[in-house]
Amino acid sequence: MIGKIHLFGILKDSHNQIWLISRGDGVVRIDLEKKKIYHYNEGGPLSIPSNRIVCIKESNKGDIWIGTRGEGLLKFRPSFNDFIVYNISSGLPSNTVCDIEESTSGEIWVSTLNGVSKYDDSQMLPFFSFGLDDGIFNPEFNFGVGCNGPNNQLFFSSGNGFYKVAYLPKSESSRVLPVVWTSFNILNKKDSSASNLLNDIIKTNKISLASSSSISIGFAALDYTNPENINYAYRLKGKDEEWSFIRGINAEVQYSDLSPGEYDFQVRGSNSRGEWLNTPSELHITVAANIWNTPFAWFLYVCVFIACGIGIFYLRRRWYKLNKDLEIEQEVTELHHKRMVQFADLSHEIKNRLTLILGPLEEALHGKKVNQIVLNNLYEQAQRLKRLSDQIIHIRKNESGGYMLNVSKENIKNHLQHIIEELKPLAILKNVELNFANQLNTDEGWYDKELVEIIVLNILGNAIKYSVVNGKVKFSVSVEQENSSSSPREILIIKITDNGVGIPKENIKKILDPFYRGDNVRNNKKEFEGDGIGLNLVSRLINIHHGQICIDSEPLVFTVVELKIPISQDEYANNELKVNIKNTPIILPDDDNIDQSIIHPNDSSILIDDKISGKIILIIDDDPQIRTLLNETLNKDFTVIEAGDGLEALKMLEKQQVDLVLSDLSMPNMDGLTLCIQLKKDKRWSFLPFLIMTARNSEEQRLVAFKSSVDDFIEKPFSLELIKWRVKAMLRQQKNLVQNVQKVVVATQLIDESDSADEIFIHKVVNKIDANIGSKFLTVDYLADEIGMSRATFYRKMEQLFGESPSNFIRKTRLKKSAVYIKSEKYTISEVAFKTGFKTPNYFSKCFFKEFGVPPSNYIK
Repeated sequence: MIGKIHLFGILKDSHNQIWLISRGDGVVRIDLEKKKIYHYNEGGPLSIPSNRIVCIKESNKGDIWIGTRGEGLLKFRPSFNDFIVYNISSGLPSNTVCDIEESTSGEIWVSTLNGVSKYDDSQMLPFFSFGLDDGIFNPEFNFGVGCNGPNNQLFFSSGNGFYKVAYLPKSESSRVLPVVWTSFNILNKKDSSASNLLNDIIKTNKISLASSSSISIGFAALDYTNPENINYAYRLKGKDEEWSFIRGINAEVQYSDLSPGEYDFQVRGSNSRGEWLNTPSELHITVAANIWNTPFAWFLYVCVFIACGIGIFYLRRRWYKLNKDLEIEQEVTELHHKRMVQFADLSHEIKNRLTLILGPLEEALHGKKVNQIVLNNLYEQAQRLKRLSDQIIHIRKNESGGYMLNVSKENIKNHLQHIIEELKPLAILKNVELNFANQLNTDEGWYDKELVEIIVLNILGNAIKYSVVNGKVKFSVSVEQENSSSSPREILIIKITDNGVGIPKENIKKILDPFYRGDNVRNNKKEFEGDGIGLNLVSRLINIHHGQICIDSEPLVFTVVELKIPISQDEYANNELKVNIKNTPIILPDDDNIDQSIIHPNDSSILIDDKISGKIILIIDDDPQIRTLLNETLNKDFTVIEAGDGLEALKMLEKQQVDLVLSDLSMPNMDGLTLCIQLKKDKRWSFLPFLIMTARNSEEQRLVAFKSSVDDFIEKPFSLELIKWRVKAMLRQQKNLVQNVQKVVVATQLIDESDSADEIFIHKVVNKIDANIGSKFLTVDYLADEIGMSRATFYRKMEQLFGESPSNFIRKTRLKKSAVYIKSEKYTISEVAFKTGFKTPNYFSKCFFKEFGVPPSNYIK
């Protein structure tokens, strides 16, 4: 059974079968005798190359021919229940078949969008085509319009009428004449004896080449009836076994990098009727071996190889120790690099959070009324995160390349209670019940306050983050005495329990690895965002603190994370204890000689907000909160659209025109630099200003960004006010470029290699218009083809750079040129109109008056 199809044509053939064709659903064959239905469609069990069927024809021999739109001509093979496909490579002038007809002599002819073609399966190319060179002035034929007539005549409909095809019978003058050699050249060698080579080839059909590996061979058939319609088939046996085809008067083929050996170049020609010569003309080519490929040369190679082997053996003995030292150095360097990558990524994540804190703070400081206590607390948290970020980036410059313990005596209960209070708003937002169970038997202990805070914030934050709605998180803390061989010690035990999504059993061993996330949350990125850094950081900090971490979980039932941290002073070395800051002298810089004032421009008008209306900004960041923050800042002055990564941004750019791109650097699927490179390479978007945001603010990263054609570099955490003005400055710069372009005088523009891509585009457009100012073919489509863009992309870029449509710019340019001609007083008004491409003087005068406010005849006055 088949579903509904949009029926376009129907045919009952001589085998009692009904054929149904459609322009979008393929072909249906109904076998009335077997009572079966066969559906041939694109990608189906009975496959055909296209579902868009234009016509169908049964020949007198019972063959079924089907014409498609864009995929050639199909011939049905009943024994295999499939189709033979004929296309341009088979000799058709176009892959879109308009109509199929059969002459009274049984010849199959087809009309296409580029001429007509005759079928003859006895020839090398089964189709022989006729087009412009054969008197068909409009080779684009109409679909399904054609018929046959008497005396072997056929009729096909075109845009300018019907064409009658009267194929003359074969005569003596239409025989296939042999192919002769017309030229032979050695491409990589200047040789004045090329004519002598050709004479030798004509006599012997052989040639020997000493060391050449690149040649060109010219040939022609001795048929002068219609030489431009002669086809040639050629191959070089020993290199290419398949026949290749070429058409035209001056037929020539080239072969490069021919290896030493024996070759036979064969060529067959056809006449102007498409009939092929049965016996090919043949040229035997011998390429001698080069001197470096002779037996003596190989003997030298073996000797050199043995000598090198002996030398390497002795060198390896001398360099063995150096290589071992180098391997150790490489391992140390690689380990250091891995640590740097981990801490840099962690810094990126923390600075994202810092941006979310400083952004609302900056808004509040610019006029929004908030509770001062909340504002102070928010600012204090931001500064604490900033200090943490700086410490991670510099890795505190200790010998091990990691964190350095800074242990002091702290109040355990107050410290942990304060951390829980900080996370309560997050628990309320997630609708999670957060409970604190204090089982401490002592109030104070020795530990690194900052490291413990990072550890607890990460673990407790994850417990809240991955909890279900109305979930519960329990935070319990206790101190236990542990007897060791030397002396008893106190252990701080922190246990965090939740009933959230949990961790699969098979993932628990890997959950502390860097960048690893459980399968259940990795497959649900939208709900559970993260990058797999937090737990790895916790495990490393626990080890630094001489502690332990244990994890147990059952998905959707429970997750328990237990931390054990020693809090006895004796557990830590002297260099791990915090120095008393009261006893440490602090040396402050002399600020008296430092000018801290802000320099303002003398011209205060520069600071005025030059509002740029109607501009569209595309914000790309994988963090939805940062996107929302930027959107709220920029949507007061611009139209803002958002994308979560580079791939999503590319899809949006295909549908939506934008004026500026503001992108994060590190994103999944496609990062910001990759997106920037793709946009700058694509002519449709190469002119877009591209700003990149990142917490990776090293000089190396900046250099890589600017080498990738990034227009501006914004460091996280950023000022929202600064971002807003950077965007405005970039758009204002582009606006000034448009204003300068509109003042360009119509004259040939010299293209400088130092010009930007937009300036080169402007010069090309102005030059093309100036060169074709008087041509009637100077249209938007013509300019787009000359520049090498699609019409839509060209139109969009013209409006972006010139501030108006291409057609208006062409007309204004013609009018400016006409004004130059009129001022020269060398031409009449009519001559000026025609010289600048206007069809009539009246229309020219009307346009001139509209542009300059005076008629052409009064312009000089």
